[in-house]
Amino acid sequence: KEVDHSDASNRDELFEVDYEMSLDNSLSSFDAELYIDLDYYKEFNSLKFEERETDYLFSYKHDLENLVSIKIPTGYKVKSLPQGLDIETDYFKIFTSVKQEGAKIKYKKRIALKKRKIPTDYFKTWNTEFLKLSNFYQEQAILEKE
Repeated sequence: KEVDHSDASNRDELFEVDYEMSLDNSLSSFDAELYIDLDYYKEFNSLKFEERETDYLFSYKHDLENLVSIKIPTGYKVKSLPQGLDIETDYFKIFTSVKQEGAKIKYKKRIALKKRKIPTDYFKTWNTEFLKLSNFYQEQAILEKE
């Protein structure tokens, strides 16, 4: 569909991309309920440091922000939404929120890696906190018929 973006020539400003997309297999229906997977990308979902014995070096710092707006279908209302996360350490920040705003569900996610290098003595903290993100990714928004 249509894609719009901010000025790519100004490297001092935030670069934004705005687009619409349609996803298969992101909605399931059982009886009178709809189950919606909110996150298509699930960044950092599988990055775990379980057997690694040396520091991990990312190729660059990350600062990802996703904003998703989902229109609630006519005849449905929100039954439940996932609880958001707000985790901040010296090495990263994870923030998610899911809210109903009128006839839409608004999902926001920000993952910021503050440092490129994750030392081995920080792997346990990384694994613990990113497991919370992985668990969040498994939760769904649930709509029910009015």
